This record gives sequence, C-alpha cells and structure tokens, in this order.
Amino acid sequence: MTKVDSNYKKTEKALYDYKFLKGYIELRKKDLAELDYQGVSATRLSLAKSDNRKISDPVGDEFESLERIKETWGKEIKIKENVISSIDYAISLLDDGERKIVEMKYKKCIRYKDIASFLGYSERQIIRINKRIIEKVGIVLFGIE
Repeated sequence: MTKVDSNYKKTEKALYDYKFLKGYIELRKKDLAELDYQGVSATRLSLAKSDNRKISDPVGDEFESLERIKETWGKEIKIKENVISSIDYAISLLDDGERKIVEMKYKKCIRYKDIASFLGYSERQIIRINKRIIEKVGIVLFGIE
C-alpha cells in the first residue's frame, strides 16, 4: 500500500470516527469531573508499618493514583481535541457543496446513491467528488508525500 493510499484510508477513517471522537471527549470530561467531585476517600487512612518498616499511606497512594489518571485522561482529551480541531479546520476549507457531502456521508452515514439523488448528481459524480474531498482533507491532516 502506498503512502497516498494509507493517507486516504486514515483520512476517511478520521471522518467516520469524528462524531465518536466528540462523544469520547464529552464522556471523558464527565469522568474527570466525577473524579474531582469524589476526591480521595479518607476512610482508607491506616498508617501501619509494613514489612520493610516504611509507613504506608493509602490515602496518599490513592491521591497519587487519581492524579495520574487525571493527567493521562487530560492528555488523551487534548490529543482528541486536536484531531477534532484539525478535521474541523480541513472541512472549513472545503466549498459549501463539498461540506454538504461530508456532512451527509460521514456525519449522517447516508449512502452515495441517496446523496446523489438529494443533490441532483449521479452516484458516480458523488463518488468522484468525495474522493477529491478525502484527498483535500488528507493534505491538511497528513500533508503531501
């Protein structure tokens, strides 16, 4: 598979995944808010000596664990938001007709035949236009090789 074919497939996948990425971001932000709300449970406080004579701190350990989770999720959210932002920018560069095709094909999952009928084109024309759309969006997302 050539780099162009690979970018085409990655671009089309990114467009199909768009609404799911947005959903992922929304849910992950809710999860983060829930972690902030719950905080660390003080009921786990038990300062007991372990075998290696160090004092264990379950609350501190739980706090550190929650902070690592928040940091990891925060990074994931930022990465996904950057992908969404890149896709939005690439789509904004398309003309109105091309944006309409992207909306129908990738956000509403409408078949080529139905898009063609709605827009007054042949199915083959819509497929060709969509191919050009994918190439244009791919240039913005992945550059030209």
